[in-house]
Order: sequence, then structure tokens, then C-alpha cells
Amino acid sequence: MAAEWNKFLVMDVVPPCYALLIRYATDQLEMPHTHIYNMWPDVEAVKGTEWEPLLTSLFKILITNDRIVWTSMPASEASPSAMQGEWISVKDATFVPQTEKLSQLSQVHSSLHRCGVKLVEVPAFIHRALKLLRCSITNLTPNLTREKLKATHSCYEKADNVKKIELLMYCLSDNSYNNLIGLRLLPLENNSFIAFLNNGKQPIYICNSAFPKDLFPNKDHLFVSSQHTDALTVLEKVASSNKTQVQVMDLPSAVKLIKECFPSQWQQQQQVTVSRADPLFPAAWFTTFWKWVQQYDLSQFAGEMVLPLGREPTSRAPTFQVTRLSSDSPVLCLTYNDTVSYGHLLPILQKLPLKIASTEADPNFLHTQLDSYVKRLTPAGILDALCNSCNENFSHLHSTNLTSDEARQLCVLLSQLTQ
Repeated sequence: MAAEWNKFLVMDVVPPCYALLIRYATDQLEMPHTHIYNMWPDVEAVKGTEWEPLLTSLFKILITNDRIVWTSMPASEASPSAMQGEWISVKDATFVPQTEKLSQLSQVHSSLHRCGVKLVEVPAFIHRALKLLRCSITNLTPNLTREKLKATHSCYEKADNVKKIELLMYCLSDNSYNNLIGLRLLPLENNSFIAFLNNGKQPIYICNSAFPKDLFPNKDHLFVSSQHTDALTVLEKVASSNKTQVQVMDLPSAVKLIKECFPSQWQQQQQVTVSRADPLFPAAWFTTFWKWVQQYDLSQFAGEMVLPLGREPTSRAPTFQVTRLSSDSPVLCLTYNDTVSYGHLLPILQKLPLKIASTEADPNFLHTQLDSYVKRLTPAGILDALCNSCNENFSHLHSTNLTSDEARQLCVLLSQLTQ
């Protein structure tokens, strides 16, 4: 009878008394929270002992306490004169998984704190206690973080770029890309961040070696930032999922976007002057374009302002002329062999309503389809170019300043077509 009495005494009295001791230490003693946690018995340590039957009763009392787990202030929010955290209940806590360290999630901690989320990091033996009770708890996950951030943009929008990238990497760490819509953490080349949107909205592109960023001047707002290589690698996977507006650049998109890059002032003109000092459009782009387009179909750019004129290399010229790529344009293209054979006629040709381009001006100005859009410096080519010039404006021929001797030389040249 005494033994039974002692057993029930232990079962009914020890758990609430021990829980009261922990509550007293929490409320009255200014002990570090880690010391308080160490007062919890470890499920594994007491397994097989006479204390094991007491654990369930003790833990049930502890988790009903409204001041039982510690949530710390983020380092960025903490003040030396203020409390560095507070004791809260299990139901109000969001638990950091054992596989994570709160110290390595500083921006996640800071942003969620501003959203009202109280993160709690407890030792493994307290996780085991909660598991023993099959206690329903809230765990920190990328999905929870995404939902909280989408609901309260202000909690992270003022963070610097590095911190936003840290947030983004955590939100993408579960490889769940269908729940990004509305999250304003997509980094752009112009150093801004925008929201992820559904596929089908204005695309945001990822460049690669096949489609270098230099092909698309003044379009930084349409490209994922290349400054953060880790994020870029993950965002390529986001693009492959087709869940958002992020896309890896491909040929159809590149052709479309290149055509959108030209200044609006050029739309109604057949020929423009490009200056190296002009901020509207980089002069070096034409070299980049012709180097790139050699491996693609040139006809995709028919009608576009991509054909540089003149004999001086564009890399040195302060200004140069550019005309549209057209199969019926009056453009003569000079090569080294043509110059050797007919170079003495250039002073005459420059007085005619012709446009002169040269492969000598830029070694990249080559393409297997180029002859479809320019004429060679041959008698037939000169005549074709003159005919095209007449089609543009017949009065051009009447405004030439050829001397009688120059006119005779031109007639001699063109007469070779009948020989």
C-alpha cells in the first residue's frame, strides 16, 4: 500500500512541482534561456529509468505555459538598452528546424520579425519532447517565408541587395517554383528588384554565351542580374519550370528584343548618324551585332538599321553613318580585292547617290548572306546600286557633280557590261 502511495505521489506531485520550478526560473531568475532549456529532461537520457513515465505529464504542463520558449530579437533590430528577446508560448512560436541555424538566416530572421513571426531555436532534446507529445507546431519553411513576405512587402523592400539575395536564396531552397508569384525578390541588371509574375507576362531574360547582354543596349530592366552567380544558377531552374516570367534567352526572343532596342527617333529614317558620345545607342553595338549574327539568318533583320557605312573602322570613327538592311538599297560594299581592281573609281562613286560600306572597316562585317543586301564594287554591282538609288529618288542623278572626264570614266566602266 505504501509503495502504491509513493508511486502515485511521484506521478501526481513531481511533474507539476518540476514544471513550477522551471516557471519560477523563467519568471524570476535572470538566467540565459539556454540554461532554462537545460532544465528540461531529455527523452533519450531518461529512457528505461523510473523517471521515464513522468515525462509525458511534465511536458504537457510545460507546453501549456505561455512563457516557455525564447524568441530572440534579430541582431539588426536589437538595442543594447532593450531586452534581446522574450518568452512566448509554443502556439505563438515558429520553430527553426534542427537542420538550420538561426545565425545563418539573419535576413530571414530580420524580415520575418518585421512580419510579426516569432522565430524560436531550441535544442534537439526539446524537439524530442514536442515529438513525444505529438504536439502540433509551426515550423520555419521556405513556403511559410514566401507567404509571409508576399503578405507584407514592407518587411523586406528596404533591405539592401545582398540581403534581398539572401532572402531569395532561402525562398528558392525547396525548389518549389510555383509559389513565387507576387514575391518582390527578382533581381534585375539595373540593380532593382521586381515581383515574380505568371508566365505570359513581360518576360525577364537570362543571358548566356549564345546571346550576350551587349546585344541588348538600354534593356537592363528586362534582364536578370548577372552579379549574383548563385542566384542566377537557381533562377535558371526557375526559368525551366515555366511557372514565372523568367526565361532563358533564345533566338526568337533575341531577334524580337534587338529590334526593340533601336531608338524611337530612328523609326522614320532611312539613315542615321551614330556618335560615340551619343547616350541613346552605343556605337560599339554594331561590331557586337555583326560578330554575333554571322551564325544566324541575316534575313531576320531585313529592314533594320544595322548596316554601317564608310571605310574608316567604326572602332575609331567619332561618328559614322548607319543605314537599313535592304535588298534594294543603293549600298556598295568594298572588299580588299574590289578596292584593288576598282579603287581608282572611288572618288567618282562618292559623288554619285550611292552608299559605301566596307568589310575593311570592321573584320566582323561579314556574312554569307550579305550579298543579298549590298552590291559588289563591279560594273554590274554599280549599275544595280544606281538603279536602286533611282528607285529611291530619281532626282539624285541630276544633282551629281561629275566632271565630263569622270562621266566618261563611268560610262567606260558600265560599258563593260555589254562586252
